[in-house]
Amino acid sequence: VAAATAAAQGAGATVVMPPTDIGHGVSSTVVEPGGTTLALFRSHQDASESDPPTGLHSIAWTELFSADVPATLAFFEGALGLQRKGVPTGEGGTYWMLLHGERGVAGVTDVTGGAAPHVLSWAVVEDVDAAVERARRAGGVVDTPPFEYPGYGRMAILRDPAGGRFGLMKPPDQAV
Repeated sequence: VAAATAAAQGAGATVVMPPTDIGHGVSSTVVEPGGTTLALFRSHQDASESDPPTGLHSIAWTELFSADVPATLAFFEGALGLQRKGVPTGEGGTYWMLLHGERGVAGVTDVTGGAAPHVLSWAVVEDVDAAVERARRAGGVVDTPPFEYPGYGRMAILRDPAGGRFGLMKPPDQAV
């Protein structure tokens, strides 16, 4: 984490919290040049960097909504050694995928509608509609009701009671 934090700072990030032992691992917090706040973390357990958790209840995808997409892409290439791949959107723009080798690890797009730069992570659930109802009963707010996204599955976007946004999804090929 110390080396990644130094690399992030060298690539233009602002260090908000230096590497700190938080009991179960070491964490730091940085703000990348496009404005999104990121936590860098390494568990004290022997977790594999090349095989992140997948499947039910895992984080399937993370999107960074940046105020400066070129700066964000350059940051992730320089600080973390990720590669970029542009995917044309239906609106004539480009959605950027960050790759670790051949594996996509996150997406980058422009922040829109006057929103602040932010991160949106998508968690895999067994039943999006049921999970949305449980979240609503627990005080969550539905920003985007459940919908089908061809090729990606059933999805919804919510906010927790403190305002944190997150996505729920069930990929089309998920057998649960």
